Amino acid sequence: MRLLFIILIFFSAAATAQTRTADSLRRIISSSLADKEKLKAIFALNNQPLNADTLLPYILIAEKICAVTKNEVDADMTMFCRVSYYTRKNHIDSALILIDELIKKYKNNKQHQDKYLDFLFFKSKIYDRSNQYSKAISQLVEVIQVAEAQNDTAVQIQAKTGIGWVQIEMEQYKEALQWLYKALHTSANKKFYYNYGALYSNIASAYNSLGNEDSAMHYIGVAIKDARENENMLFL
Repeated sequence: MRLLFIILIFFSAAATAQTRTADSLRRIISSSLADKEKLKAIFALNNQPLNADTLLPYILIAEKICAVTKNEVDADMTMFCRVSYYTRKNHIDSALILIDELIKKYKNNKQHQDKYLDFLFFKSKIYDRSNQYSKAISQLVEVIQVAEAQNDTAVQIQAKTGIGWVQIEMEQYKEALQWLYKALHTSANKKFYYNYGALYSNIASAYNSLGNEDSAMHYIGVAIKDARENENMLFL
């Protein structure tokens, strides 16, 4: 009973923190007179774990603003929010049509290569969500190549972790471990691995599925330690 109580406290703390963030963004959207500030808050709200139907009214606000301001980048980021909405609703074909449009538009945009990388990465998540695992892996390999060209170490690590996760879903545990260790050894700089317990928990999951309990216990212990040190209650 005490363990259940502690678990409930952790989930409550995580949910409360997420709710506070979302509520703060909602207040900015409702109270701000500046379109730029509203849009910035809506784009941030899109990154919160909200239900699709909860997110939709804010996307409509952003689309209405962009119809007036005619700012191209803001309109594209609003379209990206629409992609996120479609993905959450499992409207996969609609999500892929829009994300492909954004990828094509930003591929050669030297000023916004960070957005191009974000769009590529999100496309892999669409494939993964729709159980198109082979396509997800191919997309993540492309993400790694672009991230290497941009010297974006964090995205390289995340994409390699993503391949490992997809292969766990495919029950290819040995192959998953190879990619997860590639992620682990991408950089000697430990800052890239702070508050990134997903990598260690995925390694633990792969080892556990292979019946290697000692290694699984070691890496889940690392994941727990990382979550505690970074006060990441949801992951903990």
